[in-house]
Amino acid sequence: MGRFSATVGNFVDSALLAQTQGFRKIALDTLNKVQKKTPVDSGALRRSWTVALNAVPSNYDGSQIAIAQARLSDTIVIATDKPYAPMLEYGLYPTPSKTGKVTMQGYSSQAPRGMIRISVDEINAYYAQHSTL
Repeated sequence: MGRFSATVGNFVDSALLAQTQGFRKIALDTLNKVQKKTPVDSGALRRSWTVALNAVPSNYDGSQIAIAQARLSDTIVIATDKPYAPMLEYGLYPTPSKTGKVTMQGYSSQAPRGMIRISVDEINAYYAQHSTL
């Protein structure tokens, strides 16, 4: 009975490790997509995307270290402190833009469909198509 128990325990440990690694990979893939889709003027917004566990980040320094520490029970939060991020995501620029930015009916010309929602949709579609379950 002891050998069987050890075998089952090893299987459970391996399965949990694989799930945790998959969870972290999805978070990192999502962060990378959001950063890649973030329009660049000065680059401050792209650099500010920061990851924290179970809470909004307290320091927006672009750190992604939390992903490597994430467990399945955690909530991974990807956030920025830049106040203009919602304008880029939701197309809230006034028309015409007060800043002189070229916009498309209130949307960024560099990211007319946003960056976060489209990245999450792409990640969901990818993993739904490539899931082995």
